[in-house]
Amino acid sequence: MVGTSKTSDNGPKGETLFYQWDLISGPLQRISGNRDYWTQPLLTLEHLNVGKYIFKLRVTDGDGAVGVAYANVTVQAEPDYPPTADAGASVLIQLPHDE
Repeated sequence: MVGTSKTSDNGPKGETLFYQWDLISGPLQRISGNRDYWTQPLLTLEHLNVGKYIFKLRVTDGDGAVGVAYANVTVQAEPDYPPTADAGASVLIQLPHDE
């Protein structure tokens, strides 16, 4: 889905690590977010549709060793709470008597 890039993070031997996130499954949509995030250790996304997503993270070190992990993300709809109605405190009104 996206290319890899060097980051400032280093592996256990001090080598540069390369990160690549991929969307494996989820609702079809255009996912917003800075494209640079797809090649960082932490993926940051915005405005996801309701549904279940699976993301794959592939980390490669300078020697070509590869590690892969998956992240399952469930996005739920925002609750639709009913509005609160408040008519205020009770009021007693006395009208004059016309005799």
